[in-house]
Amino acid sequence: MSFKAAQISRTPYLPDRIAEQVKQEITEGHLEPGDRLPTEQSLAETYGVSRNVVREAIARLRNEGIVESRQGIGAFVALKPRPVLRLDHSNSLTSLARHQSLFELRTTLEVRAAQLAAVRCTPEDMREIERAYTEMERTMSWGKDGVEFDIAFHRAIAGATDNPFMLETIAFIAEHLRESIELTRTFSDINEVNAVTIQEHLDILNAIRNRDPVAAGQAMSTHLTNAAGRIGIPSED
Repeated sequence: MSFKAAQISRTPYLPDRIAEQVKQEITEGHLEPGDRLPTEQSLAETYGVSRNVVREAIARLRNEGIVESRQGIGAFVALKPRPVLRLDHSNSLTSLARHQSLFELRTTLEVRAAQLAAVRCTPEDMREIERAYTEMERTMSWGKDGVEFDIAFHRAIAGATDNPFMLETIAFIAEHLRESIELTRTFSDINEVNAVTIQEHLDILNAIRNRDPVAAGQAMSTHLTNAAGRIGIPSED
């Protein structure tokens, strides 16, 4: 086995780029069916990214049936492709009802993710969440980068749960998540939504930093309820 890779620049959606790099290694024959992938730490050092980024990239490859994980051993190139469930991105969130369904799913997942992150996050996880928040705050114009870092913030929290299924599910709905965030900003006063959304994310970050799962869950619930309300979805409380 010969695995060749070079560091890549830090840009939004790094997990997707890492996944594509690993797929290229497989396509070019540097990694063959049955080969074990380098460890998360090794891949993180090779590409110059965090282990959370690598973990999410592997989750994507596993969801696509390209790699398979073996408990306590590591990730391996799949011996043969397997059928996988794929999100139909052609069916965009064109109705309020579909947005409401997405927010119901997000609330179920992300409130619990915030609670778990507050209990389980490592110093590296915390740095990843803080980095996403800092970049989101910096891009106050809410251009493309602002949306990507918003998504990165939520993905980093999912990664901090140390639950691969939580991370895979958040990654799985990321495309619809992006559309939802963009719509929220389209239908809101840009200056007002900037300040409010940044504060909501800061409340989540601080609760996780303080290792307070109750406050973290409440902050995430408040954020998602408010975000839904900004596009006209009424609260059911």
